[in-house]
Amino acid sequence: MKYLFRTVLLALALVGILFVSLPFSEFGTRWFLDLAQRLAPVELDYGSGSLASRLEMTRVVYRSDGLQVELRDIASRLDLSCLLSSRFCFSELDVGFLDIDLSGEEGGAPSPEADATAVDNSIEMLVFPVSVESDNLWVRGTSIRWRGGEWRQGEAALRVRLRDSEITVTEARFVSPELVLQPAQEEQAASGRIELPGVGLPFTLQVGALSLQAPRWTIEDTTRELSSLSLAGKWRGSELELKSLEVLSADLGSLKAEGEVDFAGEWPLRWSGQLQVPAERAVAGFPVEPVEIDLEGPLSAFVAKVSSGGVRGFQLDVEADLLDRELPFTMEAEVSADESMALSELPGVSEDYADVMLEFPARVDASGTLQQQLFSIQGAFSWQEYRGVA
Repeated sequence: MKYLFRTVLLALALVGILFVSLPFSEFGTRWFLDLAQRLAPVELDYGSGSLASRLEMTRVVYRSDGLQVELRDIASRLDLSCLLSSRFCFSELDVGFLDIDLSGEEGGAPSPEADATAVDNSIEMLVFPVSVESDNLWVRGTSIRWRGGEWRQGEAALRVRLRDSEITVTEARFVSPELVLQPAQEEQAASGRIELPGVGLPFTLQVGALSLQAPRWTIEDTTRELSSLSLAGKWRGSELELKSLEVLSADLGSLKAEGEVDFAGEWPLRWSGQLQVPAERAVAGFPVEPVEIDLEGPLSAFVAKVSSGGVRGFQLDVEADLLDRELPFTMEAEVSADESMALSELPGVSEDYADVMLEFPARVDASGTLQQQLFSIQGAFSWQEYRGVA
């Protein structure tokens, strides 16, 4: 009896040792990866190494309704102690390329009749099958695609955590990111209006500190580029909330702002910020002062209020339909100052008019489209003995 009992204990010990040693071998690692593929909707292509040391994989694919995530050329080091709490913690995680397809063309495509602009927060949230953490994540290239647009970038360094339906990025740096939007051409040709694509995430994205180096965006054939951009905020479904946004541009100067936008329908938004124009870009005759900016409304009824104080301050109010290719608009602008200003100080005005003084306040009203504009100017001029000539 004692012999049988010892034999059973020895057998159990050998099984335990074998199970514990599995992560240290190529065979055991392949067995664990095969088990993971059976328990979760993932494809795992083994490369070399083991779970207990440095593991290299050629490809990892995750599919869900309307979503496909593919990682290629992966090298990782896993902290096995996290497995006891059902977490995958990586001390090192290097991804050659990350490809995310939200277009619905793979894995549960929506019906062809579905409206590409109808993205809202009723979207079903994705639940990640496992929790993943990495304080040292490197992604060498990224492409995120949806119907009507794409986000692509070069190298990225992140501290990230995936849990339930949330991705938390504590800190990240992206190199040369680009946002590309291509509105639906068929509807535009028929209506003459820009149909914005709906943009939504099937999870919550929390960002503590994100830095973009040389970002740019392209809408149809128009491309703009910035020097740098940093932000902190939250994106859930189609709603993006930015707690802080700092933009640096060689042409526009520096911008600090906060606000929110819903990337559904006509993209309603609310933003407020302050722009500091570089001295070389300032309008002649007007000292460089911070410019306050408030933006509001859907893009079909866009409202912008821009103002600046100082010695010569101004207030600019604009209303426009940014989705109409003709760009119908109305504008009211007023400039105020304590002292008059020589007309020759304005850009493009000859020194021959140095004796002509512009009195303040001065007001300009405008309305029209890209093809035709109507202006109304109210102000007064002084010249030699003639004063207050309107």
